[in-house]
Amino acid sequence: MRRIQTIQSTIVLPRDKAINLYVNTMNVASNLISNQVITNVNNCSTVTFKNVDQLTNVPRTTFQLNKVSGISVTNNPASSTDVFDFLLAYANSCDSKPPEDYSNLYNCGCEGNYSNSCCCKTLEAELQAAANFGLSLIPLINGGIPLPTSVFVYRVCGCLVFFVDNLVAPTVIYAFSLCSINGITVPPQTLA
Repeated sequence: MRRIQTIQSTIVLPRDKAINLYVNTMNVASNLISNQVITNVNNCSTVTFKNVDQLTNVPRTTFQLNKVSGISVTNNPASSTDVFDFLLAYANSCDSKPPEDYSNLYNCGCEGNYSNSCCCKTLEAELQAAANFGLSLIPLINGGIPLPTSVFVYRVCGCLVFFVDNLVAPTVIYAFSLCSINGITVPPQTLA
């Protein structure tokens, strides 16, 4: 989240910095909170955000970080510096990150949570297999958060899973914590 906040602070146009947040609590009107900009990340405890078009700091919303399951971003084809491009580049480079980066990135995630580690490793292997075979799937997200369609696993990077709407020419990218994925459904499909 801190990396998203940093990149958003360098982007001028609101439509290029907007993200959608998926939360895993029933205490909000919608589990998809659209068109947001992150204003603060407080270590591994909270994240604060506001509407991307909003000029003032209030109103704003703060969630416990573990209540944010993931984010999605839609590509603006007219821009090469939007959050979508940042996330896609980040996902593409995750295999080249040194191990010490992973330990710093995932201190807050399932790698540090013993009760989730076995579950995470098994699910991580299933997601990696789906990525290797180019299978579309339906992730079952904690809190009953439905994604609009089946998606493809783009990359699994430690405790982060990147999904896209299309493997060849993605227009939407999703980044979810592995701990927020309760399971997956692989619908019938023909492999190319």
